This record gives sequence, C-alpha cells and structure tokens, in this order.
Amino acid sequence: MIDDFLNGELLPDVIPQIVDRVAARFELAPGAAARSARGLIARWRFVLSTAIKIPTKRGSTRTNMLISAAEVLRERGAAGVTIDEVLARSGAPRGSVYYHFPEGRNQLLTEALQYAGEAITEVIDEAATNGGMYLVRQFVEFWEAMLVESDFTAGCPVLAAAIGSADDEPQLTTVAGSIFSHWRDALTRAFVSDGFDEPCAASLAIMCIASLEGAVVLCRSTRSVDPLRDVAEHVEFLIKSREFVRRYGLPAPAEPAIRQQHR
Repeated sequence: MIDDFLNGELLPDVIPQIVDRVAARFELAPGAAARSARGLIARWRFVLSTAIKIPTKRGSTRTNMLISAAEVLRERGAAGVTIDEVLARSGAPRGSVYYHFPEGRNQLLTEALQYAGEAITEVIDEAATNGGMYLVRQFVEFWEAMLVESDFTAGCPVLAAAIGSADDEPQLTTVAGSIFSHWRDALTRAFVSDGFDEPCAASLAIMCIASLEGAVVLCRSTRSVDPLRDVAEHVEFLIKSREFVRRYGLPAPAEPAIRQQHR
C-alpha cells in the first residue's frame, strides 16, 4: 500500500487508511489525518520516499522532478543540482524541464527547496502543538531517521541551500531564510506555550535550530548519529535549566569559604 501511496494510485476509500498510517509513523496530531488526502500526499512524498527507501515510479512528472531535485540538493548542495541528474533520477523526458519549469534550473531549484522545506515544516508544525521539548525531540528523531536511512549521504536541504548558493542563485538564500524563520516562529510559539516569555522563547528557538542543524552536518561528516544525540542531550539540559530558573529563580550564590571561616 505504501508503494501505491507514493505512486498516486490509491482508491479514494483507501486513502484515509494510509493517511492514518502516515500520521502514526510521524506521530502527527489526529487532526492531520482529516486534511485533504491529496494535499497531504503532495506534502509528504519527499519525506516518505527517503524514510522508507521506496522510489516514486509514476505519478506527477512535475512532482517527481521536484522530489529528485530536493534529494540531490540535500546530498550535493545547490551547485550539485543539474538538469541531467534530476532527469536521471525522476525518469522524466528532457522536454518536460521547460514545460514544467519554463525559467529553467533556477526555478526548479527554488521550487524543490520550497517543496522540501514544506515537508519538514509539516513535521515541525504538528509537533509544536505539544510544546517545545516535544518538538525538539521530534526534530532530533526525524533527522536521525533521515540520516540513517540515507546512509549519511543526505542532510538538510534548507541548510544546503542557505550556505551553498552561488552568486547567481541568491533567491535560494532568501527562500531558505524564510523557511528557517518559520521553524523559529514555530519553536518560539511552542516555548511560549510552555510558559517562557517571548524574548526567552525566541532565544531558545534560535539556539535549538542552530545547534541541531550544526549537529546534522557533523553526523554526515562522521557518519554517526552520536553528534546529534550529544547535542540533543545538552539542548534538553539547557531547556530544563531555563525552565528551573523561570519557576524558581536563580539560586543564591554560595558564600566564599574564607568568609565562613572568620565567623
């Protein structure tokens, strides 16, 4: 059934069952399963095709090209995304490039980044409703699964676009910045719902994103999930420490030992 889900061949009465499975697989809120099935499929095919290692064989040529471009982007960065590689992975005919993307490679790259960003954003938005710590843990589990399933060949496409855009592709940096801003805002809302004030919540959100995205890079270079787990442990400790301070205030400083001796 997962094959059919990815290939767009499900009968209408079967789609809700698969939506429920997807929701359970990624621990989505129950309401996610009630959304338009076709809309959910469009947002999740990029994530699912990597997570369960099943290639998309048919379906929308345009969507397959976006998925293929996003996969190359997260493996090789923006400079590594070529029309030939996208065509080879998607199986699309060469004439389809300018039919679906009349502005050429730049349009394909930009829309692929938006597609991948929306897929990951869906994970973040759903987890954010359960609070900041839950969201951080889901983010860590998501990237750990993606790294392992790709054999550490693929990282975050948004980060790849943000730091690897050529001078003639400034639009990728802008799109990546917008996606990161959405993630920051989602994390900030989650921490505010946990009781933190807005400035503290925003600061924690930036710290989490910067730390965990950096850890994903280290995981790829070391071919191990240990950096991500280590960073996640310290991120959680910092969040819990800020929570302690929020509830009870800073502990009183210890009295110097010399002063105690002269009493």
